[in-house]
Amino acid sequence: MSHEVRTPMNAIMGFSELLRNENLSPEKRKEYINIIGQSSTNLLNIIEDVLRISSIETGQEKINKEECTLRELMSVLELQFRKKAEQKNLDFTIDIATDDEIVFLTDKTKLTQILANLLSNALKFTLKGFIRFGCRVENNYLHFYVEDSGIGISTEHIDRIFERFYQVETYLTRNYDGTGLGLSISKAYAEMLGGTLRVESTPGKGSVFHVLIPYLPEGRNLKEENDRKSLIPPAGNALVLLVEDDEYNYLLVKEMLSRTSLIMQRVTTGEEAVDICRKERNVRLVLMDIKLPGMDGFEATRMIRKMRNDLPIVALTAYAMPEDEEKAHLAGCSDYLSKPLDRGQLFRVLQKYLD
Repeated sequence: MSHEVRTPMNAIMGFSELLRNENLSPEKRKEYINIIGQSSTNLLNIIEDVLRISSIETGQEKINKEECTLRELMSVLELQFRKKAEQKNLDFTIDIATDDEIVFLTDKTKLTQILANLLSNALKFTLKGFIRFGCRVENNYLHFYVEDSGIGISTEHIDRIFERFYQVETYLTRNYDGTGLGLSISKAYAEMLGGTLRVESTPGKGSVFHVLIPYLPEGRNLKEENDRKSLIPPAGNALVLLVEDDEYNYLLVKEMLSRTSLIMQRVTTGEEAVDICRKERNVRLVLMDIKLPGMDGFEATRMIRKMRNDLPIVALTAYAMPEDEEKAHLAGCSDYLSKPLDRGQLFRVLQKYLD
């Protein structure tokens, strides 16, 4: 498990250090920033998967469907893995067997994690040759595949590789890093998405992992409209109350809203939030952190609801488990955003309640 955490952390720390070089070209600086951002996302996904595996096994994990663009999804993964493949002198190819823009409905986070796990394994177990990453439409399914010319898997082990913590052979544990969680999580996620994950493999020649998920081509126009809206700052000069005790999170939200005409007021405790909402009737929306000193965000929300039942309150918190979202809604929150905060999601929520 330590390696899985160290890999993105090393990238974050290493490229952050490289950014200190004042002589970096703009292109290099942008490249390093992109790597840091992607590595941060990878680290967050790893931590969340470790936390959620028990949630998967107890049936508490939820599916959050959203519209996803196939070419964009695969391009992001290509950007993440191509350079790693080239560093190992592997031929990395990507194939999308259609010229159409495929927009489909799925849990984008879970599908990305499935494919990232498979590509990561292909890189890990392929010393020379190639990795092929592709997708084609088959009836009502999207058929993703990751093929490699790696070490392969013997027949005696192939039926067990999706078991939790299972390592194929002792020598693999010595020579290859891994936690044994990736494939079990990927299979569980594929089934939760209404699809399947299977493998074909020949020892010494390589493996092909196949992921089939339902193809629900819904809402292309809605996708384009949402993308357009997410780039447009909310209009008006409404007063938004930010309840946030962490200085860095405050500065992030402040910067995100700096190009809007919204007025933001910040408090750091639940008690202050209740007091402001009692006195300032012109507060139009509350961004409520949950983990606060003294009165937490849930209790503050309940107290505000007693005074102003119509006031939109959006939970803005690092608590990202499905049950935490449910708790937020039960406490009276109108909506829920998990950290790290995405600007597009924040703008969509603000437009929803302020337009």
